[in-house]
Amino acid sequence: MEKVLGEETLRRLLVSLKSPKKWRIMDPIEIAKNLKILCDHFPRAEVAKRLGVSEKGTLWVYLRLLDLPEKLQQLVKERKIGADAAYRLTIRLDKQEQSTLADAILRYGLKSDELKGIVQALMKRNPDMAIEDAISLTIKAREQTTEEHVVVTKIEDDSFVALDRKSKKTGIPVQELVKRALTEVLPESSLNSLKLNGHLVFLTLSAGDYKSLVSAARNRRIKLENLVDVLSRKEILG
Repeated sequence: MEKVLGEETLRRLLVSLKSPKKWRIMDPIEIAKNLKILCDHFPRAEVAKRLGVSEKGTLWVYLRLLDLPEKLQQLVKERKIGADAAYRLTIRLDKQEQSTLADAILRYGLKSDELKGIVQALMKRNPDMAIEDAISLTIKAREQTTEEHVVVTKIEDDSFVALDRKSKKTGIPVQELVKRALTEVLPESSLNSLKLNGHLVFLTLSAGDYKSLVSAARNRRIKLENLVDVLSRKEILG
């Protein structure tokens, strides 16, 4: 094998096959091309054995990457899509579908998990669905996904005792008093998720509301984990 690839190339190939992805010297297409050269000179079983990889696993997956259109190979080479995701394209889609998907990857920045969704879920469950429709559904699902932040903070003992005292006096539940305190920095509609468990406050916020909460704490020069307690103290005095 040294005579076929050269000692240095063979060394780089072995390192790339045995190392975690982020430490690989060769990109997946370079690995595939060098494996193809070896398989043109030796039986596949021998190549797999001498390199210490599975013939029907690792070796087969890399060689199939060379069946992809050039523009998809380039995306794999640039690591814009993973080798595993690219392999799925070779076994599920024809050449035209692969080309269409390559264009979608460039246009929409599709990730490996989205490619898996298109190939395994949409196409498999709906074999008559056009690849364009599968891509469209994936993009639509992405647009419907919203980023959320779960904030867990604590009301100090003395603050909680005072809130409980005010609750008994006014007939307003402690949780509602905490919500009312937070309306100083957040819209009331974003506080529907607020839950109280003992002294702990659980709040699920959109990315925008979370940013507002962080900004409110920064403007008051206090830590985010102390903000609810500070606002609750103001509610007690109000």
